[in-house]
Amino acid sequence: MAGFTITRFRCGSCDGDGMLFSRPGTTCTWCAGAGKLPRAQALRQAETFYALASGGYIAGDHSLDECRQEERRANAVYAAFGVVPPWKQTSGRAA
Repeated sequence: MAGFTITRFRCGSCDGDGMLFSRPGTTCTWCAGAGKLPRAQALRQAETFYALASGGYIAGDHSLDECRQEERRANAVYAAFGVVPPWKQTSGRAA
């Protein structure tokens, strides 16, 4: 990816439309209606969504397929920025 740097990413909460639950007049709480997030906030959102995917599956809120779909979305955000997600990093300690 030489030649350009991604600095903003489409909001994963509102899918870039700036509205919470796609309801006119309700501003997305993640992007404040902008539809895009700066790099640091996009990575934080991806980490939050990754955790909620597993937690929601364990709680019975959604299926394993939905859990995996959200995990893939979170991984894609990190991949777009060329960053290894925290859940794939190793601590370097022996178990």
